[in-house]
This record gives sequence, C-alpha cells and structure tokens, in this order.
Amino acid sequence: MNRDPRTSQRRTIRAALRFAATISIVVFASLPGLSADAPPPESLSSLVTNQAGKPVSKATVVVAVGKCQVYLPEGEVTGRQFRAKVVTDEAGRFGFHAVNGPLLLAVMHPTGYALVRCSRQSVPASIKLASWARADGTYRIAGKPQANVSLELSDIGSGLANPPWIIWRESATTDANGRFVFERTLAAPTLIGRRLNFTLKEGFTEVASGAKIRTLLSGTGGQTTHVEFGFSGRPVIGQLRHAADLKQPKAWSFADIDVEPLVPLFNKPSFEATADREGNFSIDGVPPGEYVLKVVVRSNNPFELAAERLANHRFTVPTIDERLLQRPVDLGVLTLKPTGGRRAMAAPAPAR
Repeated sequence: MNRDPRTSQRRTIRAALRFAATISIVVFASLPGLSADAPPPESLSSLVTNQAGKPVSKATVVVAVGKCQVYLPEGEVTGRQFRAKVVTDEAGRFGFHAVNGPLLLAVMHPTGYALVRCSRQSVPASIKLASWARADGTYRIAGKPQANVSLELSDIGSGLANPPWIIWRESATTDANGRFVFERTLAAPTLIGRRLNFTLKEGFTEVASGAKIRTLLSGTGGQTTHVEFGFSGRPVIGQLRHAADLKQPKAWSFADIDVEPLVPLFNKPSFEATADREGNFSIDGVPPGEYVLKVVVRSNNPFELAAERLANHRFTVPTIDERLLQRPVDLGVLTLKPTGGRRAMAAPAPAR
C-alpha cells in the first residue's frame, strides 16, 4: 500500500516536537529552586492618578530594587540599573513581578511625577503624581550677565543615603542676556550652577570658575522659583603646588577646586574652579564672607583615591568699596598633601 510521504513527514515532525517538549520540562524541573509545576511569579500592581485623582495613561514607571542606581537626565531613563520599566495602560494601571528588597518606583508623565519608596509588601494601591517644578533666573559674574554658559540642575533631596538611589540631572544654557530656565524638574532641594566639563582622559577641559546655589523648588500651583547669580563679588586667586614627596604628580587639569561658605545656607553661593598648567586659579564673583577651600586632584581611574588634596583651608573675603570690587583676594601658594590607596564602589556621593 502506497503511503503519502507528506503524512509520514508530518508524523515525524509531531514526534520531534513531543520529544523537545519533554526535554524542556526535564531541564526546567532541574533548575535550582524551580519545578515543572512551579506557580508563576507573584505580580504586583498599582494605579497612577493625577492631582485631581483621575487615572493617568502612558506614564513611564521605573522599578528599581536593592542597590540599583537610576539615572534620570532630563527626566528620561538611561542605563540598565533597574528591575523593570513599564507604561501605565489606558486605565492608569501598571504591574511588575514581585522582588525582595527595598523598592523605588519612579513615575514620570508630562503632567507630573512621583518617587515612591516601598517593599513588595507595601506597594501602594494608587500613586498620586506631584506637579513638576520650574526654575529660571540670570547668571552673572560681578553683576554682568553671562551668555552661553552651561548650567546644571541636580537633585539633592531624593534620599541618597538609602538605596535604591536616584540621580537626577538637567541642563540649560544661558541666552544672550544671561537668562536660563528649567521647565520641568523635581519639586525638591536642588543645586543649580555652572557645569565644568571633566573627562577621564584630559581632566577639566577649560580653565574657569562657576557659582552654584542650593535652593528649594516648589511645584505647587505651577510656581516658578527664581534663582539669581552674581550681583556682586570679588575674584579670589591663588596657586596650587604639588606635595613635595609626590612621585608622579598629575596634571593640574585634574585639580577640582571647591569653595563653600563656612556656614552653608540655601540661596548662598558656593563655587567650583579649575587651574591652568602652572596651578594658577581664579574664582570670579565671591561675595564678602567666611569660606572654606578644598582641593582634590582627581584620578582617571574610578577605583583609585585622589592622588593629593588640600582640606579645609579657611579664608575671608572682606567687604570693600564698590569701586574696588575687582581687586582680588590673593590666597598665595597652597601646597597639597599626598594621599593614596584604592577604594571600593559605594553609594553615589550627594551633589555638592
């Protein structure tokens, strides 16, 4: 009796599929902690609403767990150091598989945001979005508006002491009149100031200084926080000198110079500066007051400590007649001290 070869072929394929399925079950059952009849992972879910309590669809939700770091430049998620990224459905709901450990739910939508710390046992039934904050102002040096200055806003109030960590950064550039604006940011304590670019290969890429101001941003009722820089102040100058017993000093382009008020306060400026090839530096527009200067010569290896440093050098900028505001305060020669060793990876340092 003649048989249709196509029928025999189909039987062979079905037998092969049954064999593959049997092998898959055996392999799955042999995995540690798993079995062929293991229940599916527990699912957790929540509802996202706006300030009026109405469901919000198409909101992005980042789920971070344990010691994850979630980097959110400009309110966008980058990197892969998080458990999951999901989007709310048309009913405003989202879900994810349960995991052990502390959780951070970062929710972002054009109408608002939320940062929720919880655990698998305490995921809230609903999450209400807070309004975005807005900040603007003018960047000046000694009263003169500065055009085309790169500024950065960083969050200093999201609880960096406890993982998971969130790192929020936004950037803006001043216009021809020194004006800047951050349209959509966190309603939280933040640090706004000039950004000095640093690369592991070259160090700081320019010889400059910049002011930074801590301020508290509010998103209530669409409120805008105004931040004004540099109405008055004097230059502070000096020269760095390498430690005498340092075998292989790094280029001064790796020197990070920081000046903080002796008593740090909100809306009171701090400063960052870089040095030229001979170690000379100038910090523009420092108002009268008591300050502390610190210097760290950074490494281009993230696992190494700074090669040398200067800690807690106190100085005073005295009040002076307005006509003499450009007369510098000279700190003279500042000799650094060597340090060394290696460090382990740790929690991100709070923004300065």
